[in-house]
Amino acid sequence: MTVTVRDLLERPRLQLTLVGGAAGLDREVSWAHVSDLAAPWDFLGPSELLLTNGTGLGVAPDAQVQFVERLARIGASGLVVGLGTGGAPVTEALADRSGELELPLLTVPYSIRFSDIVRTVAENSGRDESVPLDDVAQFYDLLRLSLAAGDLGPATFDALGRQLGLRLHLVDAETGASVFEAEGAGGAGGRAPASDADDEPLVPLGEVLARSVAEHGHHIPGLLQLSRDGSVDGEVCALAVAVPGEPLIALVAEPLGDRLPSAAVLQHVAVAGAMQLAQIVSRRQRHRRQGGELLDQLLDPRRAWRVTSDEPGLSGVDFGRSVLAVLRPVRPAAEDALHRAWSRAHLTSLLVRRGEQLYAVLPQPAVASQLQPQLDELGCSAGVSDLLGSADRLRDAAQEASWALSVAEANGVPISRYGDGAGLLMPRTPGEAQALVDHVLGELLGYDAAHGTSYVETVRAFIRADGSWQQAAAVVHVHKQTLGYRLRKVEELSGRGFARTAHMAEWWFALQAFDLLTACRKALAGDRPPVPPGVGSSNGSWSCPGLTGLWSEAVKPGPCFLLITPRATGLWRRGSEPGPCFLP
Repeated sequence: MTVTVRDLLERPRLQLTLVGGAAGLDREVSWAHVSDLAAPWDFLGPSELLLTNGTGLGVAPDAQVQFVERLARIGASGLVVGLGTGGAPVTEALADRSGELELPLLTVPYSIRFSDIVRTVAENSGRDESVPLDDVAQFYDLLRLSLAAGDLGPATFDALGRQLGLRLHLVDAETGASVFEAEGAGGAGGRAPASDADDEPLVPLGEVLARSVAEHGHHIPGLLQLSRDGSVDGEVCALAVAVPGEPLIALVAEPLGDRLPSAAVLQHVAVAGAMQLAQIVSRRQRHRRQGGELLDQLLDPRRAWRVTSDEPGLSGVDFGRSVLAVLRPVRPAAEDALHRAWSRAHLTSLLVRRGEQLYAVLPQPAVASQLQPQLDELGCSAGVSDLLGSADRLRDAAQEASWALSVAEANGVPISRYGDGAGLLMPRTPGEAQALVDHVLGELLGYDAAHGTSYVETVRAFIRADGSWQQAAAVVHVHKQTLGYRLRKVEELSGRGFARTAHMAEWWFALQAFDLLTACRKALAGDRPPVPPGVGSSNGSWSCPGLTGLWSEAVKPGPCFLLITPRATGLWRRGSEPGPCFLP
């Protein structure tokens, strides 16, 4: 038979003294828990006896009253306070409130070890569990059959709970949403994957769980008590424990009757939760891998096949209302962090890393609600394309997003959308940037390429030095007289000098545009020949505003890109130093 508080009080060798709460002496004790934490109820289950030295009680009577009220709220069987250990003395207010709550309050002398009380409880309650062994055995038998049939879904999860007299929910503790997907979710609180997660329904008590976990520093304590109104003094109607394998996934158990489950029962159920979670994570990882591989192929300029709606990894992706975002994150685990956050939000997306950049296809509304909040944590900016419209526009969208990323990084803003000047004095598109570079730097770039000179870098050094001859000469490692000769040559070639404010502004904006174009092309190139931003292709020919070119396999060692501008002709060859090579 399970031991009661009265049984312990009547054991002479334990020397327990009743101080208050005599009406609750017949409460059963399933276990004795030793703790001096200020909030032991986060680790204490129903019908468990708390043994404490009193250091967590607090000295003030009001604090002690609140302490015992929290214990009564979770269904503890009683409170034992050790004397002579330096803890707070038991106040009269604590004794009176214990009597009102019918929660036994006892003291034990310094000479008695807490372990003696724990051993007595263990020896007398080990054979009598709150749930019969037959029910636990049937629970595991049902779990085994479900696993063998590959049918461990929400409906089966409900059946497992009913076997133990519980209503079970597997919940994301950060959002309060069910981790179950749409297929057969039904009673467990499952839901269909959302495209933008703006109106995500919560499971019962999900919001209360998320708020409570946030109050615990975004950690799930050993045993979390939940009330309908979320208050600390509300009636506990469910318990939550962490599911093994995922730190912020909780198993929420509501009793179908009026008795809360024991901590031991919850640990049994958590095993099933971990198995269900493993299946969900495996399915999401498989979809992530398929989607990433498909996105990588769609971004490949050498792709010749058209996309069909039944491609693996495209399930749920609506290209008509999606955009492509490009990031250059600092954190090595950024891809995993984004995938985890977007999975929690049930956001349908495609994600792949290409070199130093992450490419993500996501619904346009999710840029503000899901992507932008992550940028500070990832330590990077993001560039966003125009609406995709279809999967066949992904390569153009990659150029748009890479250009927008270059603009965002150059101006130190978290996010930039293609074609959106955002009030900045910068080119909005690659076409505008190329036109500016051609107009201001075209002659110098062509002359440098033809004669092996570095007049563009000389101009850059002089502009960055704010017109200081000494600083500019030091940067390019020449004498001031040589610098003067170069600047006069620049003026002769370009028709622009360095005395007029208008010319200085033109130099600065043109250099900024040139750097943006170079950064954008390097990002797009990877180990492939670069494609100029905004370019479209058909049968090997390319065109864009201000640019015409030819894609050819004839030049060895690899494909080349021939760039023809109004002022210069450039050749970009794979295997050479990234950057344009201008021909006379």
